[in-house]
Order: sequence, then C-alpha cells, then structure tokens
Amino acid sequence: MKHIVLFKFENKDCLEKVDRLVTETYDKLEKVHKVIEGYSFSINCLPEKENNMDLVLFVDLTGPSSLSGYIDHPDHQEVLVKLKSLGLKDKAVIDINE
Repeated sequence: MKHIVLFKFENKDCLEKVDRLVTETYDKLEKVHKVIEGYSFSINCLPEKENNMDLVLFVDLTGPSSLSGYIDHPDHQEVLVKLKSLGLKDKAVIDINE
C-alpha cells in the first residue's frame, strides 16, 4: 500500500528545513521504529506557481492494517506539528494499493 501526501506551505523559504525534517523523521520511522517499509519525497521544481503543491511524500506500508500504526505513531504526530510550525497551509492525502 502507498500513502501519498501533498503539502503546501505559506512561505517557500522553509522548504530546505522541510527537506531535512522529512528525511530525519522518515529515516527514523523506517529504520529505527520499522513502522513503514520505505518512503520517498520530492520538492516541487516550480513552487512559485500558486496552484502547485510544494512537496509530495510517498510512504510504503505493508497494507491498510499498518496505516493506523503509522498515523498514530508519536514521531508522525510530532512531524505534523513541526510542519505546521514551518507554515503548512494545506495538504491532500490518497491511499492506494499497488
């Protein structure tokens, strides 16, 4: 299963900090806590377009039953708070089976 999240931030100047935060958090979720199987993300190469989102995150999970363990994990909850403090304006989520 893949959990896909699109993020939009108020100020594009925070994206370097967002990059570091996502990498640190998701490395830990994958390698230390083993809550996810893997992840990847990319920052939009054209963030100045108003309708564009700024970051896309792909999280690999074993299946639907593992989603709540990931969503409820303290490190996941903490990264959401930190992203909001960096100016998270909007997000959109989709979960797909592959």
